[in-house]
Amino acid sequence: MLGQLGIFIALMGPATVSIQIKASQLASSPAEAASITAFAVAPGALAAVIFNALGGRISDRTTSRFGRRRPWLIIGSLGMFVGLALIALAPGAALMAVGWFLAQAAGNLALASYVASIPDQLSPAQYGRASGLVGIAGNLAVMIATWLASAFAGNMLTLFLVPGLIGMVLVLAFGGFLLATLGGGTDFTALLVAALAVAVLGAAMTMLIRGVK
Repeated sequence: MLGQLGIFIALMGPATVSIQIKASQLASSPAEAASITAFAVAPGALAAVIFNALGGRISDRTTSRFGRRRPWLIIGSLGMFVGLALIALAPGAALMAVGWFLAQAAGNLALASYVASIPDQLSPAQYGRASGLVGIAGNLAVMIATWLASAFAGNMLTLFLVPGLIGMVLVLAFGGFLLATLGGGTDFTALLVAALAVAVLGAAMTMLIRGVK
């Protein structure tokens, strides 16, 4: 649930509200804002299709001491954050399109690895319950993402980076718990790493919010 919640919080705000707000800031007219939005969003939609399909296959073929899924969860969450930062700092539509392509590519890479990790950890009898929780997380993320967009609409950095940081924290936390369950044992070091990641990134987000007030 943490992984789905984090990825959707990071991506749904820009997809539904934030990119339009950024486009309106750059444009001189509503028609130009609509044109910028369309130009920026289209590459991301293509990236979502491609990297969601590839993500599961790539993680299936990955062999590492950290498991098949966890490396791509980490890479995806970091890439997603970088892409959102590019959109926030973009001076024009071209860099917005690049940033959204990167955010969607990395986010869907992480999402595919997250979805593939569910049957790795659960018995078939638990699939239905897990599916329900994943669905709840997705709907909850949309609500949180739109609330964050309305709360930070006045500043482009916080508008994109706060959801990005929240998403990265939650995905990294899930990655820590995933490592803790590998082999059926409990790895308290992994849990500690996940907790530290949450604490550090949470502190960074708090400092960022205070800095723009």
